[in-house]
Amino acid sequence: MKKLTEFERLSLYNQYTLLADIAKLQHDSSSEKNYNLTAEIFKNGYTAEYDMQDNALNDFYTDEMTITDEEQEEVGSLLSMYSYLTNNYNGAKKKFPNINEIRYVGYDDNTKVGARKNGYLNFIMSDKNQYNHVKKGFQKNEDSTNSHGYGAPRVSMLKKYLELHENEDFYNDSDKYVKEILEAK
Repeated sequence: MKKLTEFERLSLYNQYTLLADIAKLQHDSSSEKNYNLTAEIFKNGYTAEYDMQDNALNDFYTDEMTITDEEQEEVGSLLSMYSYLTNNYNGAKKKFPNINEIRYVGYDDNTKVGARKNGYLNFIMSDKNQYNHVKKGFQKNEDSTNSHGYGAPRVSMLKKYLELHENEDFYNDSDKYVKEILEAK
């Protein structure tokens, strides 16, 4: 683990002290002892012991690993697009019987950026329990949101969706727009 500043050590000391107090209130003496020990390590700056701690710091995302605002906006737009398609597909299918099926394509988990975007996509659908109708579409895929590098349909459809979304009749003439989005190349 990298060297911690005094402020970071103080914050961790305070957090583990609070966790020890909570454990004490719950009559969990084992956790209380572990939290007090960890608090003492950070209070005294025993750097050799930092990595020995079984704590959330190992799972903490550094700034380089977190999803950017632009990536979050893209995921939000993707969810909006799939929501629009899902909600309007049956009407478009009646008007255009040969219309393409909706292909729910997420991001490639084999890349850092794709994994971040899929992480956020899954957070929105699963942890926040939003876009359940879109989640059902992704669940039809063998590996849910992982595109395994095949993102071409997602890219072209999202580009077309963002272009068409600005039209005044976007929600009034959805059959036409669903067809255009699904046929985007």
